[in-house]
Amino acid sequence: MEDKYNRYYAHCIIDVSKSMIEEENSYGKFLWARKFNDYKNVLDVGCGRSWFVRARPQNCVGLDSNPIIVNHYQNEGLNIIQGFAYELPFTDNHFDAIFCNYLLEHLSQPEKSLEEFYRVLKPNGYLYISVPSSYMLTKGFFDDWTHIKPYSKIGIKMLAEMIGFVRIQTRYDICKLAHANEQHYGGLFATTRIHRYFGWKAWYSYLRLVEIFGPKNRNMIILEAWK
Repeated sequence: MEDKYNRYYAHCIIDVSKSMIEEENSYGKFLWARKFNDYKNVLDVGCGRSWFVRARPQNCVGLDSNPIIVNHYQNEGLNIIQGFAYELPFTDNHFDAIFCNYLLEHLSQPEKSLEEFYRVLKPNGYLYISVPSSYMLTKGFFDDWTHIKPYSKIGIKMLAEMIGFVRIQTRYDICKLAHANEQHYGGLFATTRIHRYFGWKAWYSYLRLVEIFGPKNRNMIILEAWK
């Protein structure tokens, strides 16, 4: 049964549109430039399609529990290893930063994963987590049967505080239009199209403007914290 689940989930992760892959890859570059540029040793927990690792492969290792996903992206030359969020296969004080995107909502014991994040981060290490918010309950949250719970900004902040993280900040994510690939909204606001035709500087400036002045995506919460 586990092999059947691994194959099905790997198919859902790997077999997606080229435009989605391009959009994720470009957003990965934006996140590195905005949040992770000063960190040389970063862990992506629950890396999935590995778009964040791909954006800066020389500085990032990805971890995923699915052996098919791990093997697939290892064959692409990325530094991906198999492991679990409850028991990270790394020594204490190992990483400068951790990136964790859309994982905690799948976990029955998220506090165990944050304890592990805290353990493997160096002193003053940086943590970036993104999770679906409670607004997703009426927008298909349980369409993914592996989802256990969404979060509120207060709830995820309390969780991080309990583990011992400090300087905690929570916010809603950047406007959904800024994430839109060319299959949505007619591609009008697609970051991929701006990046492709106008170059890095125009694309980065566009995302910064949306980040500062655009409406927020209340379906997704970002937590930033330090050890």
